[in-house]
Amino acid sequence: MQCKTIQVENFRNIESAKVEFCPRVNLLLGDNAQGKTNLLEAIAMMALGKSFRGARDADLIRFGQDRATVTLDYCDHIRDMRLSATLMAGRRRKMEQNGLPIAKMSELIGGLRVVLFCPEHLSIIKSGPELRRNFLDVALCQMRPRYLYCLQRYNGI
Repeated sequence: MQCKTIQVENFRNIESAKVEFCPRVNLLLGDNAQGKTNLLEAIAMMALGKSFRGARDADLIRFGQDRATVTLDYCDHIRDMRLSATLMAGRRRKMEQNGLPIAKMSELIGGLRVVLFCPEHLSIIKSGPELRRNFLDVALCQMRPRYLYCLQRYNGI
């Protein structure tokens, strides 16, 4: 699985950006508050259907704007895929995969797999088992979408 490009408009502090990734290792370099983590947040949102920071959609839209868009092209080892998201202030998020609407976020999970570890996640090591379980649940849900269904049922009970 490989991310090829991401195009972001009015997402957090990023007015407009298009990043093309190479097949190997990619580094995001820049000064503080230039949008490096926000770009990673956009990628993770496209894979997980939500912000890893726990932000609401309205908080992801650049200040003074009424909408944000993210388009991510990737290859899932079989074919090229395109995910797109439009976030609108006060309205429900609109997501599409290859031009077709995604009705439920559970349909999204597992298509693009990401593992995100940032300084805030050090609590996984330092804190109790609940955070470790949550971290592993996210990874397992991406690898086996059926696990997400079972986990949702378990949590409902």
